Amino acid sequence: MTEFLTVAVAHFLALISPGPDFFIIITKALRNGSGRAFYTCFGIASANGVYIILALIGFSAVREHVWVLSVMKVAGAGFLCYLGFMLLRSGKRDLYSSERVVHRHESVRMLFMTGFVSAILNPKNPIFYISLYSLFISRTTGLHIQALYGLWMFSAVLLWDVFIAFSVGNSRIRKLLNNYAHRIEQFSGAVIITLGLVLALG
Repeated sequence: MTEFLTVAVAHFLALISPGPDFFIIITKALRNGSGRAFYTCFGIASANGVYIILALIGFSAVREHVWVLSVMKVAGAGFLCYLGFMLLRSGKRDLYSSERVVHRHESVRMLFMTGFVSAILNPKNPIFYISLYSLFISRTTGLHIQALYGLWMFSAVLLWDVFIAFSVGNSRIRKLLNNYAHRIEQFSGAVIITLGLVLALG
């Protein structure tokens, strides 16, 4: 349970930081409506799912090679510290500054592919998931448990992205995100750095 909570918390802290996917979801929700933006959210989650599966396969393939896991652990800790440092530097900004409501219904395929391509081409995604598996998951954890972790992360990405899509239509949620997103990022950065250092030195 402790291992799962560590994975879930580290993943969620990185997830809630507004990145390219965040702004793509907002754009699609404004242009097509929050309901249709779901397909973009599903595309993003699917791309994350691809990297989760690849990280799972890669971790399973090298789990018996202690030296490889040690290298992955150090590299993963370094990446988490870098990610945390970048989040700590976050400043306040208007997340919705470029919004324009343009009523244009794109096809389901186009909405899905926009999200999928955005997430699959983001170089941080594969590195992040490899870091998660190499740092937080024990060599003794069964493959079926690791798969459940992956399913949880896929679901978390999808649910968070859908929340973002529907926040476009809720003024209170928009205001909260706009006012406190940078504080959330800074807090997340501090926690992620701490986790990276603890695991690197442990």
